Amino acid sequence: MSHLVVGGAGFLGSHLVERLLLDGQSVVVVDDLSTGRLANLATARESGGTLQIHQHRVGDDGTAELVAKVAPEVVTYLGGCSPAADTASMAALPGVLSLLESVAEAGAKRVVVTLDAGALYEPSPDRRRLTEAEAAEPIVSGIGERAVLDALAAYRRDRAVEFVALALSGVYGPRMPPAAGTGLIDQILDGAAAGTSFELQAGEVAHDLVFVDDVVDALIRAGERGSGLLVNVGSGQAATAEQVAWAATGLGVAVTSTVSGRESARRLVLDVNRARIHLGWQPFTELGEGLRSTLAWRSRSAPTE
Repeated sequence: MSHLVVGGAGFLGSHLVERLLLDGQSVVVVDDLSTGRLANLATARESGGTLQIHQHRVGDDGTAELVAKVAPEVVTYLGGCSPAADTASMAALPGVLSLLESVAEAGAKRVVVTLDAGALYEPSPDRRRLTEAEAAEPIVSGIGERAVLDALAAYRRDRAVEFVALALSGVYGPRMPPAAGTGLIDQILDGAAAGTSFELQAGEVAHDLVFVDDVVDALIRAGERGSGLLVNVGSGQAATAEQVAWAATGLGVAVTSTVSGRESARRLVLDVNRARIHLGWQPFTELGEGLRSTLAWRSRSAPTE
């Protein structure tokens, strides 16, 4: 099967490309390299699989020609989950529309799009998990995400472009860029490197953190299963900053909250039952295991003096 991965040189994209190549798939990466790095694809390029890389911004001149030439069966668009992307704006929408039009003309079977759950959902003031139905609630930060969902639904209805949209919670793992998400993982990794107890500046009481390999597994499944759905992808579990730090390091921490009052009790934890039902997916990496893997990567990647 042939895949086109938009944003394939980024944190999540490079892991997806590696997995697709290991599965024997043909992969074309399209990335403007504004946040992605070719170095992220070093392992993928050594795999011996069929891989092409195009430096191109989706929506610019030549997008339709590129998609038509590649003629992919599955297109994965990762622009909606980049920590450096302005997902609270409508800036990404023209590129998404251009891609959808190009996909419709090329006859691709399916589009998989990732969205930032932190922008799509209003954090819950109680202890319940957030379901996909709550994405319909209008909030300013989610205008761009809802516009993308509307565009996907319209192209499915009018142009027969099948889609699955994945709302991602806090994705972490090797190659994650600095200050991804809330920056909690960066603080913990830096503190762990020091090997002593440390202090955290934590803006939320509860975090839903999901390991990058688990997300890649969901993306692979979404390329084959599900139909016209928004699907949550997260751990489905709430973890405090103290719990995350302990899972990663076994060290005690002092947490200084950056919010107060009613806000401090809010949390954004996803209900992942739809993913279980429609994708046959569930998270499989235990938090401590994933964090230790990320810490080991950070140690290997640290510059030497």
